[in-house]
Amino acid sequence: MTTRPLGHLLPRWGDDPAFRAALSGRGDVVLPDAVRPFFVAGLAAATEGCVLAVVPSDPDADALAAAAGEFCEAALLASWDVLPYEGLSPDARSSARRIEALRLLARTGGCRVVVASARGLIQKPAPGVAAMHPVRVRPGGTLDREELTGRLVGLGYERTDIAAEPGTFAVRGGVVDVFGAQETRVARIELFGDDIESLRWVDPESQLSVSDAAEAVFVPRTELPPSPDVRTRAADAVKRLEGRPWFADVADRLERIADGAVPEGAESVLPLIWDPARDSLGAQLPSDVTVVIFDPKRTFDEAAMAVEQEEELAALWTEPARLQTDPSIREPVAPRTRHEEMLLYQPLETVLDAIDAPVRHAGALTSDEDAPASDARPWEPGMSPRALLERCRNLRADGYDLVFCALPHEAPAVGTRLAEEELAGSAVVASSLHQGFVAPSLRLA
Repeated sequence: MTTRPLGHLLPRWGDDPAFRAALSGRGDVVLPDAVRPFFVAGLAAATEGCVLAVVPSDPDADALAAAAGEFCEAALLASWDVLPYEGLSPDARSSARRIEALRLLARTGGCRVVVASARGLIQKPAPGVAAMHPVRVRPGGTLDREELTGRLVGLGYERTDIAAEPGTFAVRGGVVDVFGAQETRVARIELFGDDIESLRWVDPESQLSVSDAAEAVFVPRTELPPSPDVRTRAADAVKRLEGRPWFADVADRLERIADGAVPEGAESVLPLIWDPARDSLGAQLPSDVTVVIFDPKRTFDEAAMAVEQEEELAALWTEPARLQTDPSIREPVAPRTRHEEMLLYQPLETVLDAIDAPVRHAGALTSDEDAPASDARPWEPGMSPRALLERCRNLRADGYDLVFCALPHEAPAVGTRLAEEELAGSAVVASSLHQGFVAPSLRLA
């Protein structure tokens, strides 16, 4: 398991009253933004389970997931980068991140954090997505070329002449190039029979070798690979669309999926093959999950807006009479209804009701005057380097433990500078954490 640069700090949370309140499930918690990554990771460590942190937007989720990953294993559950009914497939990396997040959520045991945006959480998960296992390749091992290509196709990868886009692969004799769905480089596998002679990273534009690779991991390219279950469900959905000619494009896409293909926009048919009893988030989660909703009002408002917008689009699509724009010939149309089999998003309340897990609310502000509040706070903005060093010396004199985060190549120089500033012995950690904090109750900064 990968060692997290700041993971050793997590046990310190036990002295914080707001943290103990969250652990026991008592009401809302007041928590500054800068402390959120440390907080959710600490909660996961204390419960030895998974924390599902929900925030309003995709950028919020991306930032929190990246920061939480400095403390423990973390993943991002964001929404697709395409709108419903566009008929387009999401970016392969976007799908890969969702799949990895859903796999991490469904795993039993171990400290881990999954950060979801409001739209990412209410988006229906694809059938069997948590059971999609990536392909791992290491130099010096053995590998059957036909078995590899078959597994890649099963994960939705497309065979091309040159692997130039994420989610594609190319085969030339004993050389297999795979552009992983989550990668920025191509993995070149050179085989001698079934033996892996070398594994290298290759630039996708120049196709020139960049460096040797210790391991390559190929995650699914799509959330709807042509598994037997997905193909059966697609065939059944085609039958349900008979007699509705305005769904011709959708029916064609479903027929191709039923035949084992992965057409452009395959993911857009997800609502038509989705089964709430088997595929809902609640049906896939283990018992060790704790849900923390940050900025609850903004998060619920964002989810409600997404649901309302999609329901309006679905009503126009499923009820052609609504598209009639000439008032003189317009037929009366019943009030808009929710067409579940045409909708990608579920109401947030429905998703939470299906999750059998504790739910906490946290934010920088709360209407509950008695809510426990963490005394941790971000560093004062606009401090000069000299003022910051003086502040650090004062904190150290007050008994605080100081932890400085620096990029790996900068860490030695930072340690040298601290020694010159009467801060020798302070911990310098190679970490990309961007926003620090001061926590009086933990005596930590």
